[in-house]
Amino acid sequence: MASASLASAGSAPLLRRMHRRDRCALPLALGFALFALHVLLSETETTTPLDGRAHAPGGRARAAAGAPAPSLLPDARAGDELRFFVIGDWGAPRERTECKATQRLVARAMELVARRAGPAFVLSLGDAFYLNGVRSEHDGRLDEVFDETFAHAPSLAALPWLSVLGNHDCRGNVSALLRAGSRPRADAPGGSRAFVLPARHWAWAWRGAGDAGGGNGGHDAGRGGGARFAFVDTCSLVCAPGAEAFEEPSVLADVERVLREPARSAARRAALAAAEARWPPSASRPLGLNATLGRQSECRRMPARSRAAPRARDEQLAWLSEQLRAARAARAWSIVAGHSPIRSAGAGHGDYPQLLRALAPRLQAGGAHLYLAGDEHSLQHAHERGVHLLVLGAGGGLNLHPLQPAARAPRVRWAAAALGFASVRLSASRLALSVYTVSRSDGAGSVGRVLDDAGEPHTVRAAHGLVLERRADGSVEEVWR
Repeated sequence: MASASLASAGSAPLLRRMHRRDRCALPLALGFALFALHVLLSETETTTPLDGRAHAPGGRARAAAGAPAPSLLPDARAGDELRFFVIGDWGAPRERTECKATQRLVARAMELVARRAGPAFVLSLGDAFYLNGVRSEHDGRLDEVFDETFAHAPSLAALPWLSVLGNHDCRGNVSALLRAGSRPRADAPGGSRAFVLPARHWAWAWRGAGDAGGGNGGHDAGRGGGARFAFVDTCSLVCAPGAEAFEEPSVLADVERVLREPARSAARRAALAAAEARWPPSASRPLGLNATLGRQSECRRMPARSRAAPRARDEQLAWLSEQLRAARAARAWSIVAGHSPIRSAGAGHGDYPQLLRALAPRLQAGGAHLYLAGDEHSLQHAHERGVHLLVLGAGGGLNLHPLQPAARAPRVRWAAAALGFASVRLSASRLALSVYTVSRSDGAGSVGRVLDDAGEPHTVRAAHGLVLERRADGSVEEVWR
């Protein structure tokens, strides 16, 4: 599929360019409006009110980082340079063969790049288990989605996949997912250590070979001390009871009226049509009613326990602030990973007000360098108040989302409605990120070609990049993008 720049990303032309095979889930590929309608009219949903009062969560999320088995994690002191891949929204559902074909295509592209890059791990941005998570820690999906990838990307089979929860993962049994993510897989092909998710939010630090465990160790004090990763749970940040207060009240009231009507009913269709007429797309509300409707519908599809309690959400934010302070004190690269984006030029979800108001200020105040997210099925790069916001949710698990017109997303530097992933290479003084697209079109930055299931060639291209350097005084400067 053609890689579309943000400046030419109107939804209708993009959809006309999309090959039928690339649409994956055809009813969803028309953008978020049809996705929301599908949720409203076709799916069974829970009946938890938006404020969560009727069915309060039955348990509290783990507020502190978990402790995965040491064998699951990368070597924190290996080498003077760390390399890893980043991918989101990639675990295609078994019943959608077209989606599994795109998952395999992206896996082949990752294998091509992995042979050169030699990643130490894969950072998985959630939605590895479409459509409804897993039922138990012995669910066959836990192995199936990884085996589907490893069959076409054997270089990645022996690597840990450091993970966060996605909204589709949160539809299932999150406790079972955390148990499975805390221990090695017994029968892993090729010795795989795939899927590391020890807690709803957790942290890991890479210190490099020069660090003996105390502070910066052998690193130059002015050039920094490795990298610190904070993995956050956006299911609770977006969907915990009380989080709806970040939505626009008048729009939220109309959404409540729509969701109050029975699914698939004429009354719901009428309420939806009336609400959409009151809230058409505008400069301040690019997706009209649909962004709020989609968020609240998705929150209702999660079991109450998966959404966590307000206290757990607040504890997670306090924990994150501590992680950011530690990274700044160590002059380490500070990388935060979560599923839902803060800013998005996509027509699937758009900006998340809950994250703009609760998460973004902490990232900015704490000096985070990168926030890596998925959820929106496209590739994007934005920059706001010192933090680079990457959306890398084009792993092929479901359809791609069209992009908003450029005028509606002025903060986004670059975006492409194409399959792809990112590769990151960092040292104490330099961080380089490359976004690779997988498409039928050629162009600058090509690193090779891979074949899809039908034998048709697709070009793997380094389409966008970001380089940060740490100066002798400890400051960080962007040198190329």
